[in-house]
Amino acid sequence: MLTYISAFILWLSLSIVAGIVARSKGRSAIGYLFLSIFLSPLVGLIAIALLPPIQKSETATEKAKSSIAVFLIPIGLIALLGILLWNGLSLDPRRIPSPLIGKPLPAFSLPTVADPAHKAGRDDLRGRVYLLNVWASWCVACRQEHAYLNELTSRKAVTVIGLNYKDRREDALQWLGNLGNPYEMSLSDSDGRLGIDLGVYGVPETFVIDKQGVIRYKQIGPLTPEAWETKIAPLIKELS
Repeated sequence: MLTYISAFILWLSLSIVAGIVARSKGRSAIGYLFLSIFLSPLVGLIAIALLPPIQKSETATEKAKSSIAVFLIPIGLIALLGILLWNGLSLDPRRIPSPLIGKPLPAFSLPTVADPAHKAGRDDLRGRVYLLNVWASWCVACRQEHAYLNELTSRKAVTVIGLNYKDRREDALQWLGNLGNPYEMSLSDSDGRLGIDLGVYGVPETFVIDKQGVIRYKQIGPLTPEAWETKIAPLIKELS
């Protein structure tokens, strides 16, 4: 992503140079700027090089204003791009609020990983507070949190329902067999439809669901001891 942004900034900078050169030859700076952006900075510069300068008289004041504008405009544009790039890179996706917080869990009816003939739905899970953990056997980050999920369920700290996301049942069963199964049940979302309804950015993600089936919290990324102790455990205690 950073490579694409850097390439765009370079492209725009060269286009601005084309506009400056055009201005110095008496041509339309804006026209050549857009020509360079939409075609290529090289095309714009070549076109300018082939055209002779337009001779016109300017007063000293006009020349000064023109020089200042030519100097400040590209600097301002580049500075603005730099600010946008800095803000974009500094955003923490884990702090992006979910629009589903405070809303009911989307309706679903999905087979379980353990038994595809058995289906479970949203209403089957009501009446208790639980974690809905989105995971997959192909997810590297899921392995980081799996041991901690096993620890939480082994000490009965919380009920965890799994949502196996865009995974093959055989791979999911092998994963659980090798690493342990912290889930009371794991639902198979093989086509990712429920994940889309939940606004899943990527696995793993964990949702706190209250007794009425309302989403109360969303954890993006692996569930860590810090996240559990500072955010999730106090919330579960409050909801229970």
